[in-house]
Amino acid sequence: MSTTSLFVDLLISGIQVAIWLCLLVGCILGVDTSILAKIKEWDAVLAVLLLPIVYPVGIFVDNLADDLLRPINRRIRRSLLLDETSTVMKLLSETKDDFLSRYFDYVRTRIRISRSSALNFALITLFGELFVWMRWQPSFGAKQGVWMGMIALIGGLLTALAVFSWYRITTTFSKKLAYGLTLVGDEPKWQKEKEEEAVAGIVSRG
Repeated sequence: MSTTSLFVDLLISGIQVAIWLCLLVGCILGVDTSILAKIKEWDAVLAVLLLPIVYPVGIFVDNLADDLLRPINRRIRRSLLLDETSTVMKLLSETKDDFLSRYFDYVRTRIRISRSSALNFALITLFGELFVWMRWQPSFGAKQGVWMGMIALIGGLLTALAVFSWYRITTTFSKKLAYGLTLVGDEPKWQKEKEEEAVAGIVSRG
């Protein structure tokens, strides 16, 4: 797996986290436009200082998103007869194919980005709604209800799109893994045990 690719994935997640954290802080403390003007003058320095925080936060959120979506992932794997022993590592150790390794890395990158984005988009939508509800001002331009409707619509669509994207990519990933393991002659542990039991039954009846 490319270290640079993993870093970028988690950095994207961390930046998304920073957005909903800023909205949360805005809900609690409000927004002082004079402070925002001062922050703008130091944006490059702040970006460097926040990087060591944003990156690990991205890791935490990605792990949380993985935990939340794991039951669905397990159902996908079970539908394709994959068990806990059916792994990409096993397939790559059998094939030793660099192209296949890069392909699975690419797919896993898309899985990480889509699953963390699904959680982050949902939280951005939630705290965006709270921010407008608690801190709306006439200077925002549009009416409070218009802002809340726009945030709910756009945020809901982005969240649904991220979940749908994760589901499709994860399903494709699992199908490719199942097909690859079939080609190298590997079977799920439970399937082997079932076949052995069937053979033993035939022998005992004979």
